[in-house]
Parts: sequence; structure tokens; C-alpha cells
Amino acid sequence: MSMPPSIASFLDFAQILRAHRFAVSPDQTIGWIEAIGLLGPRSIGDVRAAAVALMAIPREREDEFD
Repeated sequence: MSMPPSIASFLDFAQILRAHRFAVSPDQTIGWIEAIGLLGPRSIGDVRAAAVALMAIPREREDEFD
């Protein structure tokens, strides 16, 4: 099954996080992609904010995420 290149980039990012030992579940990745679609991001900052909200849980993990 092929997917749009933009979605593939987000999946690649989740794999990069995992490769750096930052635990990200498939559900978090799916939720992040859905949030980006719903928010209609206007900037990379919007994409980052959605990633932090869904992947850096609890909030104290934000430094590790960065």
C-alpha cells in the first residue's frame, strides 16, 4: 500500500524518535498525524506543538523530546 509522502515523513520521524530510545507508541503516532490533519497547521511550530502534546507525555519529557 502506498501513502502520501507527507505521511511517510511523519512515520519516519516517529521511527527516528524510537531509534534514539524515545518511546513512542503506534497509537501516539497515529494520533499525532490525525491531530496535524485536524489542526491544519500553518507552520512547523504547529506540527511540533502537536508532537509534544501527543508524544512527550508526561510533559516533563519535553526536554528529552527536543
